[in-house]
Amino acid sequence: MLDTEVFKLLDVDDTWIYNKYELSKRLGYKTGLKGMYESCDKYIVRPVYNLLGMSRGAYVTNDISLIPDGFFWCEYFEGIHYSIDYDYCFNPILTLIGHKKELEFTCWEKIDNTIKCPSIIKEWILTMKYIPERINVEFIGDKIIEIHLRENDEWNDIPNEVTKLYVVNNETLIPTRAIYIENKDYKRKGFYYDFN
Repeated sequence: MLDTEVFKLLDVDDTWIYNKYELSKRLGYKTGLKGMYESCDKYIVRPVYNLLGMSRGAYVTNDISLIPDGFFWCEYFEGIHYSIDYDYCFNPILTLIGHKKELEFTCWEKIDNTIKCPSIIKEWILTMKYIPERINVEFIGDKIIEIHLRENDEWNDIPNEVTKLYVVNNETLIPTRAIYIENKDYKRKGFYYDFN
């Protein structure tokens, strides 16, 4: 299921979970909308709502005076990018590390499921009218940056022994023995993996 489909199922009081500015504010981060200023070493600027994903429109800057309408800024976090699926009991079932070049992902690496679901997320989800079977939470280090009320379905048809899924874009050279999966989305053409 896509975020655009899930969003239609939500009660109006629960749509805030996809509002990245409100999420950042609830989590106590330094954050603001266009025209609001607070000193940070570095900022990430993103759309307030981005139901299509793929970091559309996001950029890092030291100057938030000219951010576009419909965007917000947040203090920039350094660290490993995790994408974790949790089941309806909030147990981790798929944990990925996103390797990036700047803000674009180059590879997703599957690791052991050891990161517990933060209790604040459990509290928020359990108060909603629509309770999903699975959720996906993205972190930079230990900082929550996004919550999706659906799983990361890109790994559903990948053999269990595969631990790395490489992102294919226009510049990617696919190794000869790799298995290619077309999965077009924004700048991405698909993925490839091998068993090495």
